[in-house]
Amino acid sequence: MGKDIRKSPVTYGAPPYNWNVKSIYQCTWYAFYRSLEKNMTAPCYWDRNTKQGTYTSAKDWLANYREPWVVKGLDYKPCANDIVVFNGNYGHVAFIEEVNGDFALLSQYMNGNPNSFSNYKWQIGTNYTGSLLGYLHYDSIEPVSRNTQVDQVEVTDSTLRIRTAPSLTGDIVGFAQKGFYNVSSVTGKDGYTWYEIEDDRYIANVKTNYYPANNNDIVNQIQRFAKDMQGKIDELSNEDKELRRILKEINSLSEVS
Repeated sequence: MGKDIRKSPVTYGAPPYNWNVKSIYQCTWYAFYRSLEKNMTAPCYWDRNTKQGTYTSAKDWLANYREPWVVKGLDYKPCANDIVVFNGNYGHVAFIEEVNGDFALLSQYMNGNPNSFSNYKWQIGTNYTGSLLGYLHYDSIEPVSRNTQVDQVEVTDSTLRIRTAPSLTGDIVGFAQKGFYNVSSVTGKDGYTWYEIEDDRYIANVKTNYYPANNNDIVNQIQRFAKDMQGKIDELSNEDKELRRILKEINSLSEVS
């Protein structure tokens, strides 16, 4: 999702913000497009029942969430890239840039004024512009660092779906971010190759690059195993030589007697 933290207003005309709508510089406008800017998908519909439209009144965002975003209640401890939702006449939504202990740094626009951008150090769980209603959390799997010692897949497009099973019938539970993921199993089904990137979490081989573990490392492992085996063979050989020497001495003593 990116590690950048926004501490300055959005530059006019910058993508992916839509500058041709009446809601420009409103809290909903900003939180919606800030999510897209962080390579996440749209957080809500205008109407979830028909799954149409984009953002609606801020206080209605939880009721109109859009998968893979999920609703979190008041007992939830938020994290960076969540959206916090407050009540009020129209409500208020703000984007959580980072969390430090009991406080979260919010980025937000307030009222349609171009100068209304602000960062606010908010104490988690408290009311702000209105009573706290809850959170929207983007349900995704974080990529890992490149590691040549394990099987990995690289995702090159942030619209790749994560499913609960290696099949097109598997439930969609999120979207994979761009980056590398460890692969625990590989399955072929429905015309695709499926990579398991977490327990019961699969992605198809669409806009991906697969990197098996480095063969050189496997060779090294075989060489180490062969060396260990040779050491054990040499040890057994030395024991056999000692046994033969002892037997020879016994035979010699037997002949003398």
